[in-house]
Amino acid sequence: MISDHLRRARIDEGPALTALAMRSKAHWGYSAEVMAGWRGELTVTAEALAQHATFVCDDSAQLLGFVQLIVDDGAWRLEYLYVDPVHLGRGIGRQLLCRACTHATEHGATALSIDADPNAEAFYVSRGATRAHVLLAPIPSEPSRSRPQLLLLLPRPDGG
Repeated sequence: MISDHLRRARIDEGPALTALAMRSKAHWGYSAEVMAGWRGELTVTAEALAQHATFVCDDSAQLLGFVQLIVDDGAWRLEYLYVDPVHLGRGIGRQLLCRACTHATEHGATALSIDADPNAEAFYVSRGATRAHVLLAPIPSEPSRSRPQLLLLLPRPDGG
């Protein structure tokens, strides 16, 4: 386990979280053009931070990663889970996902849906998620690209 700590995101951290999400997504080699097109989707607003459970991992000097959950008509979904590429492989993503699952379970969720980047599918599957289906998501360099739509079943708080 890493020594960094998890906490609720602050409302003023939107720009820093957006920058972290952009760095993390760009790590997979997407072109500048594609990344520019995704900026809106990767922008973390103060409004979203106020409305949705968002947790960050930091080491008191910098943000290392974050996760955000959204509840829509009782269905829980993982909106974001990004780790700064410099800190990949330290267990931060695992810690963030665990915190998100705990929070969701404590609030009655039985599953999390995940619209995953294709490069992140193996991580989620290693944590117990299963592929429900795929969504066609072409980009100029990959016209047949698709995004896995995953489901992560959560343990019931009563152990059942």
